[in-house]
Amino acid sequence: MHRIPRRVLAHLVAAVLLVAGSQAAAAGKLKIVATFSVLADMAANVAGEHGEVSALVAPGRDVHNFTPGEADLALAGSADLILWNGLDLETWFPRFYHHFHGVPQVTVSLGVEAVPLDRDAYDGKANPHAWMSPADARRYIDTIRDALMQRDPVHAGNYAANARTYAARLEALAAPLRKTVAGLPEGRLWLATSEDSLAYLARDFGLKELYLRTLDTEDEAIAPQRVEAVVATIRAERIPVIYSESPGSPDPARDVAQQAGIRYGGALPVDSLSGPDGPAPTYLDLMRVTMDTIAQGLAQP
Repeated sequence: MHRIPRRVLAHLVAAVLLVAGSQAAAAGKLKIVATFSVLADMAANVAGEHGEVSALVAPGRDVHNFTPGEADLALAGSADLILWNGLDLETWFPRFYHHFHGVPQVTVSLGVEAVPLDRDAYDGKANPHAWMSPADARRYIDTIRDALMQRDPVHAGNYAANARTYAARLEALAAPLRKTVAGLPEGRLWLATSEDSLAYLARDFGLKELYLRTLDTEDEAIAPQRVEAVVATIRAERIPVIYSESPGSPDPARDVAQQAGIRYGGALPVDSLSGPDGPAPTYLDLMRVTMDTIAQGLAQP
């Protein structure tokens, strides 16, 4: 395979940036690049017709372990604004962003009260999945709104109106789970999952967490002692259901369900949107599927 000389590659990237930038300018739209599909969908809803939004990490791909390529350099370099989650989700992003100091970037988790990961191996690092909290997602939406208003004050009113509508739709999706949780006895307020990716959602709804592993990025197999501890807690607390997260394998949660004699409640989309024909092609779909699936599982005895 022939390698492209660095000087030639630089000219190619520059040409791509020039064409992409010219197209966005001609359309009169902000060119927004988000690190992954959840943020891209949020930004598209707030920007509306005045934004052109792309994601570096495509739906179905792992944002934690993403490795940017040449096309990603070209895409981000042509942006008017780059959005990233922060909270140690995109550990690759700071080095990646060194290429684009002239492009504004915004950390959308700004203002979120971080929930720490509770394993010594993570040394108090934040749980990165704050978008799974309806309350914190509202902060994301407001941060995106403010960033767009600053970059494009002419359409500030549009961005503000879009953000209000979008946030209201998100809040409405939480109603079934709030109703279910309100009707449960104290001892049933458990959320058992394969990964600690729902800490913010659990906090919002007053649920206690139980999980097999801290992050799905861990390479090692789940220790048998951890599985035994989770099964023992399920039995002691009479937890009726356990869920898995997607992307990710459902097998660990299924195995625990079989060992503990409880129901496997299904996969909860977390880190990525699905394709257009999947269960969660938008962020609101992702939250609806996740909250409705939890509500249905907890409501059953």
